[in-house]
Amino acid sequence: MSETFQFQGERFVLMLDGTLTLTLPTNGETLHLKAGDSLHYRASSPHRRSVDDDDGASMLWLTFPAIL
Repeated sequence: MSETFQFQGERFVLMLDGTLTLTLPTNGETLHLKAGDSLHYRASSPHRRSVDDDDGASMLWLTFPAIL
């Protein structure tokens, strides 16, 4: 399942188990994250994510609103 998200703020993700594909259209980059990987990105442009494992994945998401 792939979902598209967009909001003013930042996201941090830490992969605990499984794999995740994250597409950031601002630079056309597609990332494949696996257990132990982490990422920080701005969430202000539409971005898409999908879990690649049939058994699911475990991850820790930290989401912060934009500070103006």
